[in-house]
Amino acid sequence: MAEQRTEWALERTRLANERTLIAWLRTGLALLGFGAIVPRLLGNVEAQWLVNLLAVLFVVIGSAIVALGVHAYRRMTPVLTDAKQVIPWPVIAILAGAIEVAAITILILFILY
Repeated sequence: MAEQRTEWALERTRLANERTLIAWLRTGLALLGFGAIVPRLLGNVEAQWLVNLLAVLFVVIGSAIVALGVHAYRRMTPVLTDAKQVIPWPVIAILAGAIEVAAITILILFILY
């Protein structure tokens, strides 16, 4: 019975780690999205450079949050070696990479336009 409780505890910890990663990604994506629409929301402001700076800050902070979340997930994963199912690292890397590419694209669009 004690072995079963240990297995369940490990599984709960693995699931908590995945939920935490998803929360980091969701927060980063929200900031990226907000950074992308800030110029539309504040388009009538005279100091357009300030609006663009604010938008870029949101995008950079969102991108950093995604990177921090992936780092925290990656740091915790080796502790959970006995867990039944861990999200494969290539899946996490592709997802985070796609988010980072979106962030870079948004920054390039801000610079060009």
